[in-house]
Amino acid sequence: MGRSHLPMMQHQLVLRLMAAARAAVAVAAAPVGTTALSHDSDHNPAGSVRSKSSSDTGSPPAAAAAAAQIRGVSIGSGGSGIVSQQQEFEQEMQAWYEQQYQAARAGASLLYSGSSNQALQQQQQRLPPHLMGYRPSLNQAGGRHRMSLRGHLGPIRRVVITADGKDVLTASDDGSAQVWDMDIGDCVMQLRLPEQLLAAAAAASPSSLQSPGSGSERAAAVAGPPPLTTLVAALDGGCCLCGDAEGWLTCWNYKTGELVQRVKAHRARLNALAIDKSGSRCLTGGADRTVKLWSLPAAAPGMNHNISINAAGAAGYQDGPISGAGGGLIGSLQCNMEVVGHGLDHSDTGSVLDVAFSGDGTLGASASDDLHVRVWNLDSEGVTTCKGHTGWVVSVRFMGNSHTLVSASHDGTARVWDGRTGDCLAVLSGHQGRLNAARSSSDGHIIITCSDDHTARLWDTINYTCLGVFEGHTSWINDAALLRGGSQAVTVSGDSTARLWDTRTQECVQVLQGHSDDVTCLVLTSRGRFVVTGSVDGTAQVWDLAAQDVACVDVHDGKVIAVVAGPDGRRAASIGADGRLRLWELASGACLSNEPGHVAAMPLSLMLVQDGSRAFSAGGDGKLVAWDVETGVASICIPARQGSRTKYMHVSADGGTAVALLFDSSMAVYDTATGEIRCHLMKRGDRDAQRVHSGGVNAVYLTADGSKAVSVSKDHSARVWDAVNGRCLRVLEGHDDSIQAAVLSPDESLLATASFDGTVRMWHLASGDCLKVLQHTDPVMRVAFSSDSSRLVTSCDSRAMWLWDVQTGACIAALAEHKDTVTAMCFSPDGKWLASASQDRSVLVWQAVDGQLAGVYVGDASMLYCTFALRSCAIKLKPIVRRVDSDVIAATDGRYGAAKCTASQAAVPSSSTSADAVGSHGAPGLTLLAGDASGQVHFIDCM
Repeated sequence: MGRSHLPMMQHQLVLRLMAAARAAVAVAAAPVGTTALSHDSDHNPAGSVRSKSSSDTGSPPAAAAAAAQIRGVSIGSGGSGIVSQQQEFEQEMQAWYEQQYQAARAGASLLYSGSSNQALQQQQQRLPPHLMGYRPSLNQAGGRHRMSLRGHLGPIRRVVITADGKDVLTASDDGSAQVWDMDIGDCVMQLRLPEQLLAAAAAASPSSLQSPGSGSERAAAVAGPPPLTTLVAALDGGCCLCGDAEGWLTCWNYKTGELVQRVKAHRARLNALAIDKSGSRCLTGGADRTVKLWSLPAAAPGMNHNISINAAGAAGYQDGPISGAGGGLIGSLQCNMEVVGHGLDHSDTGSVLDVAFSGDGTLGASASDDLHVRVWNLDSEGVTTCKGHTGWVVSVRFMGNSHTLVSASHDGTARVWDGRTGDCLAVLSGHQGRLNAARSSSDGHIIITCSDDHTARLWDTINYTCLGVFEGHTSWINDAALLRGGSQAVTVSGDSTARLWDTRTQECVQVLQGHSDDVTCLVLTSRGRFVVTGSVDGTAQVWDLAAQDVACVDVHDGKVIAVVAGPDGRRAASIGADGRLRLWELASGACLSNEPGHVAAMPLSLMLVQDGSRAFSAGGDGKLVAWDVETGVASICIPARQGSRTKYMHVSADGGTAVALLFDSSMAVYDTATGEIRCHLMKRGDRDAQRVHSGGVNAVYLTADGSKAVSVSKDHSARVWDAVNGRCLRVLEGHDDSIQAAVLSPDESLLATASFDGTVRMWHLASGDCLKVLQHTDPVMRVAFSSDSSRLVTSCDSRAMWLWDVQTGACIAALAEHKDTVTAMCFSPDGKWLASASQDRSVLVWQAVDGQLAGVYVGDASMLYCTFALRSCAIKLKPIVRRVDSDVIAATDGRYGAAKCTASQAAVPSSSTSADAVGSHGAPGLTLLAGDASGQVHFIDCM
């Protein structure tokens, strides 16, 4: 529970310092009289840095100037001074990045902060090398995206900014709360319950009496803390409160990381928390139909006590606490009032979903799935019931400092109530879907409502008319906030974005892209300068709403679908959800061209022909596009068609033949030169098991010369087809469940099929004989051969990967370092190295001989695709800050774009020193290309 510096965060710090210096460059180059960063008293960078300083990893020469600029200090005037200063910053940053890159290649990874070679060696024995990208990836060169806060292993449910604006608190389904420094983005503290406390609580739980085994056995089986559901922080800067799915209320001192107290607040899930403006009381609402009022401990600097676990308290259900001895705070959590009343009409309703305090702290309100809002007089314990909604009431808030409140309901309306009388003052209707939240401005003059209909609406509280509709999100809107004065609003949505709106024109000022999944919550700083968003992807993102946005010209607008590299080692190509192909220079990572090709439907794949001259991309509308890899010019081979969408498409290595699979399971072979159908393998509605598959087809593949095709199906079988006449040559049977994927060995003698039955079967393609069965514990989703066919890697319907010896069928190693789903796998051209990409934002490099972890690369978004490329020349560094974000589809069989080479030609991830001149590093070697969910292609030097 002490301060924890994750290695990933140290690396982020270095990148962030670089980006800050470049932000200073952007401001210096701005026209005279413009101000990118205002003198805002709540701008958090002014807070003190309480974690490791930038000197631990080597700070850039321009960092001091950048820091001064961020704090509102002028760094130059107009005219020639600005130009010279900009050039100076550019030169200093270039030199600093070169120095850091050289240090990383020499083994002094940015993760290691030891001062001696001995310390470095000791740390390197424990940690694999941290692989370096060609250039930093954070989008912070003057842009609104300030930093990414990552470290949680589950969705984030609440984000809170402390009263002093120095820290961000996040609560997650992983059962922990984390404290982040707003200055540099490091996780400085993790608030996680001790294992002995969890064991004591589990042993004392009444549910243990209904389960086999003793309390000690049950305690031993505790998997971890319950998911956190809500979080609040006291305004006096002392404590924070966390509620969890089992009804516990936990009080922490977030300054010291000490556990103050833990009480069983509710008999069921604790759904809602609210704290009054004085910071002395809080309201809790639970699924047990009750609302409770608590008094909070007060801050007492200097007090610092060790935690003691009250085992007897663990068994208590009402007010019996598990507590520390103060945790630096005076007093303890005391339940002053418990009120019931929700769910009296129906026994299956009454769960309290939200609670709120009035501005003066005399009233409390609760919203419930019993369709009612109840207002509680916290002095006299009187209650007023507000009736009128016909659906669950999910949100309630008091407006400004008044006793008027607004509620949002699943009936598609918001209602305004008089908190004293319970009278309905207005019904705000107009949404076409259920409401998720209703919020008001700080003065109570404006209301904003969020709905499942993908819109937010703005309402006037004088005559309760709709002032405007915010349209632009492509999914439900979870929450919203109005900036001080009500001139702008921020919404967060299930479409993985947040949006900044102008409330006067209802226009979207900026789409805040940085998350890769549903954005669940947000919080603004007191003056609205910064907004922090939390997401199901396990990250929080910090945005500077006062900064000028910087357009990123070298990222895809949407996730990266696939990346391929040419055999000559000069170029690579990527295609994204935006339907555009980008050509890249392998030596520098520079984008050479950006051409459109798919408009009506998102691309499904990208394949490179054997000689590297052309690439083919297939769209969901059946369109097949051929790309000239030298110019990026596209030509249509097969036009889009009406009818069933394309599920899968594959092109032969010579580029002359393509096979298409539609969602209706029909399969056809095409001549790519003419666009004509050569033959049908399976027609729509055909289910004759004697001739074709009797179940849905999942994928289809072609041999290198396009003469044969292989299909895998939900009918538990694979079929080998003659791609010339469409005749089925043989049926491969043996699996007990649907076959998800398959791969041909590079020499096309073997076929490996992966199935939901938890097995991979290796077949002799010519005879159809099953040679080996590789057993797994989970459904197998992906499979890939090494270039020499000696190794096979498989990944399951989880984060597990397995490395196999093809000759013996023995499992060499279980590769279990990823923390989230594996999205792609590939071998290096010489077969010595294996790379895996994951939604945990990492790309890992493994030794193919024994499965040992050889290198780690961490990005800012889910990694969705990876492939190795052989460089034909040295790396040319060009530090450019770029944006990162969201999702991708795994590779096909890995034979395309893999240049043939001898083992001696392939580079090895190592820590060898380079003596090249500044600006060019290393001899021809190995580069790992990775595409992420935000649209960025990462160029990773494997040296």
